Amino acid sequence: MTNGTVLCIGNLGAGKTELCARLGSALRRRVVSIDECRREQGDGTAAGEARAWSAFLSLIQLGQPLVAECSGGGPFTHLIRHALGALPFTVVFVRTPRDVCLARLRVRGLNVPYPDFGIAIEQVVDAVERDLDKQVVTTWSGPRVDVDGTAPVGVVAERVLAALRRGQG
Repeated sequence: MTNGTVLCIGNLGAGKTELCARLGSALRRRVVSIDECRREQGDGTAAGEARAWSAFLSLIQLGQPLVAECSGGGPFTHLIRHALGALPFTVVFVRTPRDVCLARLRVRGLNVPYPDFGIAIEQVVDAVERDLDKQVVTTWSGPRVDVDGTAPVGVVAERVLAALRRGQG
């Protein structure tokens, strides 16, 4: 099993939060998420977003094995990779179709102080998806476990844990 950080990435509404809670419990590791940092540091402004990312990056670069969660794309992607540095980590890419992400977001909404960039959520989801397609090939090329975000979370968590035990992640 990996002794490093497990970084869950995926689109908004992909199912990362619930998966990370399961993995954190099973691995007995602290779970940190950009959304939690937004709740603690953010206020919906650009400066608040920068504070949230600073807090998130500070947590993941401590070198303690964690389960961490963020989209894995966007302007902070390379800073996330830099913060992880030479520390061992495995990426879990939660792949979830656009329509499923949007349906989940319609039910749940955005419950964090996220800056309003004046862009419809459909456009945000599309932009994150395009960016992730690029980042998965470059920044997050491996070690990585790809999972289906539409499968039951218990099944997905067991698949990730099995891959970690086999050293595939």
